[in-house]
Amino acid sequence: MSESTNPASTLLLPPTPLPPNPYSPTTHPAWHAAFNACLPLAECAGTWADLSPGLAAAADTSGAAVDTMLALQTSPEVAGRTLGHALLRAPHDVARDCVAREITGCEGDAELLAGLAHVFIFGLARIFLNPAGLTPMDESPRYADQRTGVLPPGVTPKRLTKKAGPGWACLEVMHIVSQPLSRPCFEAMGGMTDRAQYKLQWASFPATILARLAGVEVRDVLPDLDIHHPANALMADSAPHTTFKQLELWLTPSLDDEGNVLANTYDTHFQHPFLAPMIGLPPQICLRHGTTPDGVDVPAPSRTLLEIHAWCAEVAHLSGAAAVLKRFYGEGGVLDQWSRNN
Repeated sequence: MSESTNPASTLLLPPTPLPPNPYSPTTHPAWHAAFNACLPLAECAGTWADLSPGLAAAADTSGAAVDTMLALQTSPEVAGRTLGHALLRAPHDVARDCVAREITGCEGDAELLAGLAHVFIFGLARIFLNPAGLTPMDESPRYADQRTGVLPPGVTPKRLTKKAGPGWACLEVMHIVSQPLSRPCFEAMGGMTDRAQYKLQWASFPATILARLAGVEVRDVLPDLDIHHPANALMADSAPHTTFKQLELWLTPSLDDEGNVLANTYDTHFQHPFLAPMIGLPPQICLRHGTTPDGVDVPAPSRTLLEIHAWCAEVAHLSGAAAVLKRFYGEGGVLDQWSRNN
């Protein structure tokens, strides 16, 4: 059986070129201008040095090859697709406005656009990506006596129970945001040129990345940036963990027949659809409240965070950035061991 006919090789969202500009210059001039700014990169078959003399000059003065910079390991084509698909797939107009503002703020400068695409991939998407294992625990003593309304620190073997049809099911905690929100984004800032770092200084911390690119004040969702808060957790068995934390599984709000969002109900999407029956998740799931063994109520997870997780997954796959992330964070990748130790 050839690869093209092998069900296991079928992708839900294969890397896809950007379409013609879908935004009207009359009704949505900011979106139109931002999308146009993405097209030269997305249609570029060359290198960053071909696009920007400044990048070639930077390489000459540093004595390092251009492609050794982390941001420039992402090709112009993938970077342009990342920004363009980020506009197209934004979960709401607020996020689309945010991305459009940052793109147009680069004023067509390829070096700055390279940095912005890098921030989306190694900043925003990285917040939700966790190929290395369990979500890091916050060891701060402020959690020592805090239990009500907050999940027990850690993931497995900590478990929650909920009513799941007949009988009771034992479920594990699966975080949506996988990375600590109070730590600097070393990969996001450290991989850019000096000019891009200066322009994108706000990308130093996850909370500001979420605010600038998604329009979300994450402290309103997760008080004290607490990633162990119930709003940042799903309850599931162990099977979906790996696919979800690697952005290979994502959830989008379900709609009724009239296009209205169904409360706490989500459609499931697998980048590799053949995994769906193996993992056992139905096409639509309802994320209900649960309780800890000692009776503490655990509310449903945040729709806001799930939407951004889905946005990152969709953009990563459509742009080809997922392959870049896998190359760096996959087992044995350049940043794999570094991320485990930091």
